[in-house]
Amino acid sequence: MTHDKDTKRNPEGSFLETHFEAARQTAPAPGKDLVQRILADANEVQSGLSVSPEVSVRSAPRGIVALLQTLGGWPAAASLSSAAAVGLWIGIAPPDALTLVAQDLLPTQVADGDDATASDGFDFFEEML
Repeated sequence: MTHDKDTKRNPEGSFLETHFEAARQTAPAPGKDLVQRILADANEVQSGLSVSPEVSVRSAPRGIVALLQTLGGWPAAASLSSAAAVGLWIGIAPPDALTLVAQDLLPTQVADGDDATASDGFDFFEEML
């Protein structure tokens, strides 16, 4: 759109603006033939969208089936349960090699739980920094 400043500098702009204004006032209407073709096409598309009676709608799975599908099926659930069992086993009865690695990482070992303070765990992190 042109402004008044533009029409003063460009007299051709005012000529175009009068024609643009006339075009804005008279909007073209689509022909009846075009409207009929559009409606026929819409009816044809809508007739294809109807749900046939043979199609059954299943409800979403619930409970353990939904959980298994979320995890990825039986293979994923078996892998997850195996990892949990191994983690529990290592937590209850850690191998000797793991105990040696833990002693190397943690410089001090507390013999009794009574000697431990709340700030003992933070010493390890301070040494890492």
